Amino acid sequence: MAKYYCSWCGAELEPGAHYCNECGARAPEIITVDGSRDAIDRMRGIDIVGGESIPASDTQRMDKGAISDRVVVSGGRATRYSSESGIPKSRKHIVIGVAAAACLVVALVGFYFIWADKNVDLPASGNSLDGTETTQVEAIAPTENVADTPAAPSDSEVYTQLVSYYENLGIYKNRLFTCLDEFNNGFVDPSQAVREGYYANALSLLEDLQNDLDNLNAMELADDSVYVEDLENQKLLYEYMIGRIQPLVDAWALSVSYDDPTTHSEEILAELSKDYVNGENPNIALYDNLYWQAKPKQK
Repeated sequence: MAKYYCSWCGAELEPGAHYCNECGARAPEIITVDGSRDAIDRMRGIDIVGGESIPASDTQRMDKGAISDRVVVSGGRATRYSSESGIPKSRKHIVIGVAAAACLVVALVGFYFIWADKNVDLPASGNSLDGTETTQVEAIAPTENVADTPAAPSDSEVYTQLVSYYENLGIYKNRLFTCLDEFNNGFVDPSQAVREGYYANALSLLEDLQNDLDNLNAMELADDSVYVEDLENQKLLYEYMIGRIQPLVDAWALSVSYDDPTTHSEEILAELSKDYVNGENPNIALYDNLYWQAKPKQK
């Protein structure tokens, strides 16, 4: 059986080996020692110069440079290791490919961080380090995407929303009357839990009213909308309703701060009526005068 030797280091190879155990060279760069073309794997692309055989004694662990003239690649290029090549050809393309990929990654990362930093100052006009003249480059402001700006609702949509807010006021008014009854019957209740429950109901009504008013304030109408006045009236109605429930919330806050509110009833009632005019909350008359005429009408 013919013996096989590595053409890079001359070490003997085991039959069927794909790599040299000594130097790691690939099988395509392994030759037989009898020198015959039949014994050469065509995929390895190796010829023996002049068809001359290379005996094992001349190849096994022989100095690399000493036999480099014996074996050549089919294209005419020497396959032997030399100080110039450094890396076996079978591996060189792998190393070069890895190095190129690493350089590309570094370049892309550098490009990303340079352009991602919006606060980088561009060089002013003058001379660069290499002596060439540079000019200041002005940053270009990004163009606004018109599609990102929501369009104002149509008048039909505005009317539908205003009707909904107006109808909610009837629900809020019923809740307000319930809160008033709870206050009259319970602001001096000896049970802290009962008073805290009533206080929570009044506070919830105030929060719901304020959320709806915030939504009304955020509503944007077209410049030529016919519902501008109707929207303003809705805002006023919600402000008046908040003006009616706020003193009640403040009075409840004082009531629950006492373990025994019976000895502080005058203080609690004073908190409820602190903004009264002629013995009444002024927001009641303002709300009642506007409510019916502020009902949205389709136009």
